[in-house]
Amino acid sequence: MTKIEMQKYRVQLRDLASRLRGEILKLRDEAIAAPVGMVAIPAEQAEIAAHEAEGGRTRAVLAQEEIVLDQVEAAIERIESGSFGLCGECGCALGQQRLDAIPYARFCITCAEKNELAST
Repeated sequence: MTKIEMQKYRVQLRDLASRLRGEILKLRDEAIAAPVGMVAIPAEQAEIAAHEAEGGRTRAVLAQEEIVLDQVEAAIERIESGSFGLCGECGCALGQQRLDAIPYARFCITCAEKNELAST
């Protein structure tokens, strides 16, 4: 991989990390604001249930965004250490198409599929 390509991924990953941090802060604020376990009269119960369901969805999205941010930060560390673009399992090159699709990918498609099958 050329220095120019590496720099392109570095900028892309840093921008993505910055955007994710902003989204995570927003989602944390929403999760904190969501009412949980409130006591209400029957007419308000549906509204409270809807708020609680929305709070659950917000917390699920927040958890997923935090996972992606961790993966993005790990990819930035791999750039700095010189191992970016190599499969974390077999050591083969990930390939430009894979990195263009998922710049924080850690595994080649073959190893990713094996890991997915092993976890199911």
